[in-house]
Amino acid sequence: MKRLIALLLVVLIVAGLYATNVSAQYATTAHWVSSITYYTPSTEGGTLSVNYFDGATAYTAGPFTLVGKSAGSINIGTTSVPEGFKGSAVLSSTIPVYSTYVQFEKDNPRGFSRSFYSGFSAEQAGTKFFLPTVRSNNITTSTIGIQNVESYTITATINLIPITGTPVVTNVDIAPGASFVSVLDAISGIVKPFDGAAVITAVKQGEPSTSARVVASSQETQDSGLGVYSYEGQKEGAVNVYMASAMCNYVGKQTSYFAIQNVGSASATVEIDYYSAGALEGTTSSQTIAAGGKISVNPCQANLLMGKTGSAVIRSTNGQPLLAIGKVATTDGLITAFTGESVGYTQVVAPYIRWAADNTLDYRSYVAIMNVGSASATNIVANYYDGTGTLRGSQQVASASAPLKPFSKANTTPLAAGALIGDSFGFRADAGVNGGAIEIVSDQPIVVVVRLATTPTGIPGIAIFGEDYNALPVR
Repeated sequence: MKRLIALLLVVLIVAGLYATNVSAQYATTAHWVSSITYYTPSTEGGTLSVNYFDGATAYTAGPFTLVGKSAGSINIGTTSVPEGFKGSAVLSSTIPVYSTYVQFEKDNPRGFSRSFYSGFSAEQAGTKFFLPTVRSNNITTSTIGIQNVESYTITATINLIPITGTPVVTNVDIAPGASFVSVLDAISGIVKPFDGAAVITAVKQGEPSTSARVVASSQETQDSGLGVYSYEGQKEGAVNVYMASAMCNYVGKQTSYFAIQNVGSASATVEIDYYSAGALEGTTSSQTIAAGGKISVNPCQANLLMGKTGSAVIRSTNGQPLLAIGKVATTDGLITAFTGESVGYTQVVAPYIRWAADNTLDYRSYVAIMNVGSASATNIVANYYDGTGTLRGSQQVASASAPLKPFSKANTTPLAAGALIGDSFGFRADAGVNGGAIEIVSDQPIVVVVRLATTPTGIPGIAIFGEDYNALPVR
């Protein structure tokens, strides 16, 4: 049986932490609900069950019937979990399943942006886990979630390392399958404004010599805005980190910001290569990051990718491992996050793909595909499947006559792939069943980031909402 861990951050913020007047809410004080979306690359059918954990009680949903190659979703509000639940979930299925978490505001879902991040497989858990950026700085507030993937209770040590100042260390006990979920402000010792990174280690409760595994994610909400974004942490770094999306004052003044954490034992020296239109745009000057620390950079600082979109490779030049989180922001509502990748794969899936007929009312997906291989990719195909498992469209993203060079990116959408039915993809108009996913096959290893964006009307100061998430490797 294939088990996939989907760490759910704030499934519902408990009553009392959100305003009763919807028009007065900001993202940090809003009332959030969530959904698990999934896709199976198997051609065979199967079943899927979900166990939700809040540390005291387990709630079960399913089994749900899975159709081969199909995409679907499970709204947590329609299952047995109670109002005010916050915790974690474990997906168990008879065939391989890949999941993405989606969070939206309960009372006014079109009035706020949405949060997306990818689920974890069991092998991605680690005895040490890293979150490269966590904040409580009167601009945004982080909520961190740490899930115990062991069959016994663990003690997790959370080391919060500010860019400047003294680290804050706290210990929490977490039951099997359950999670510790907390806003940064609620952790003892945090002094605002806080801007830094987190390092999490774990042992079996009462047995400090027995290491234990965890996964972790972080979510940030705007304290005086309508934006929310999330990313998944990682258990180890690498000397090369690949960012499939990078830009400086691109259309709508979109700019990428990279939070880079040194997870090595000594200071790291870091350079960044930026690529655009298949060519190296330029390389930044070397910067130093202390062990456990982080820096924040963007291509505009180096006068690179000016008015352009491209990709980036973050390199440690002295062998110390790095992690990175990419964020993209504008001044008119867009704010996103995704995780930098250290390894590419030749087959990846993204479980949540949509294309709204009216972009002012719902989201559209834009998929960035970065070749991280040593040679040009000459055969990349993006296949779009709906909720019934039907292949609705394909796009040849790279070919022998139009190769994708190393470290460069290409793009695909349901529109470009001819996957639309009734001017949309992934909605009920497609085939009477909600759900849409993409499966990408390549002759070179790739990393993929999905952008979900909508252009709402009638919200003062907001022209666009959006969020990014990482596609998942098929192993």
